[in-house]
Amino acid sequence: MNRINICIMALTYKIVTRKAKLKGEEKMLSYALATKQNVCALEETIALVEKISAISSGDVKSVLDTLSDVMARQLAAGRIVDLGDLGRFRLSARSKACEKADDFNRTMLQVPRTIYVPGKQIKQAAKRTSYMLYDAQRNSLAKNPATGDPATGGNSQEGDPTSNPGGGN
Repeated sequence: MNRINICIMALTYKIVTRKAKLKGEEKMLSYALATKQNVCALEETIALVEKISAISSGDVKSVLDTLSDVMARQLAAGRIVDLGDLGRFRLSARSKACEKADDFNRTMLQVPRTIYVPGKQIKQAAKRTSYMLYDAQRNSLAKNPATGDPATGGNSQEGDPTSNPGGGN
């Protein structure tokens, strides 16, 4: 039997500074940017679902393959695919712009974007997510000066300016 490691981690981010136009002025602004994350491969997802449910890994794989095919067909037909707590998927039209509507033609259409709107469980998981500042110079998580622990958001750690990213003082 394969052992599956489930590790609860925070969303890691780094702080970047870039030029942006605000009210006609060009300014340098700093903001958080998520760092690259590890991938939970399909095989691992299948193994996790198999362990949690009474469904075999072959059945899980079959359902996921079939779901992918059904979703592709339904989205291509212009339908919204509702997957309950997982969320909804839909395609969004994209095109190049033109000055007059009469000048628009089909060659201006581009490949549509897939829009995903998370369901209730995923929205709740996002609300519970904490943040950890990634120190690119040290190639590690930044330490909280007050505790020496990795700096995590949402826990309001004293001395860590990144610990409460959504709240004010």
